[in-house]
Amino acid sequence: MSDIGRYGPALRTLQQAVAMSEDGCGRSYALSMIGRLHFLRHELDLAAETLDESLDLAGRSGWTAFTPWPESWRAAVDLAQGELQRAEDRLDHAFSLSCQVGDPCWEGISSRGLGLLQSARGDVDGAVTTLRDARVRCTRLPTRTCGSTRTRSTPCVAWPSSTSLPKPQGGSRNWATSPRVAECGSWSYVA
Repeated sequence: MSDIGRYGPALRTLQQAVAMSEDGCGRSYALSMIGRLHFLRHELDLAAETLDESLDLAGRSGWTAFTPWPESWRAAVDLAQGELQRAEDRLDHAFSLSCQVGDPCWEGISSRGLGLLQSARGDVDGAVTTLRDARVRCTRLPTRTCGSTRTRSTPCVAWPSSTSLPKPQGGSRNWATSPRVAECGSWSYVA
């Protein structure tokens, strides 16, 4: 619901999910979505507080594979508040962990954040390259929840459907030689 601007009903539903959650993982996930909702409504202090709680709970629950999601949104809050170095630290960690886990959605959302960070620092060419990389990453393969047999039933929301960047056709020389691509090893996507 929050993806289509129905923030009130989405918040009520997510708060119910937090209250009904029987484990730290479910609660951490619901909190991350509440934090994301607050970010989308430009409620940055509430977003930061909720995302910090999500990250803490994921850590205490041993759900390391999930942390790139709330950590990337927490970095988005930092970026919106002008805390560029803090955002970079979080995004670098989230991206590295995403690559280790091999989750395309987490790679996409953290790479998206890195592209927005480059843009905030005035590196437009680097930002475009990184944002294209983010789009490729989050659409390349279906993902699985680490440590279980559940398959994610929702699409990756790292890349808004309204984005108009074209899908790369074979990758540019800059993209192919990106140090961040090398961090995750080589892979290809189907055009």
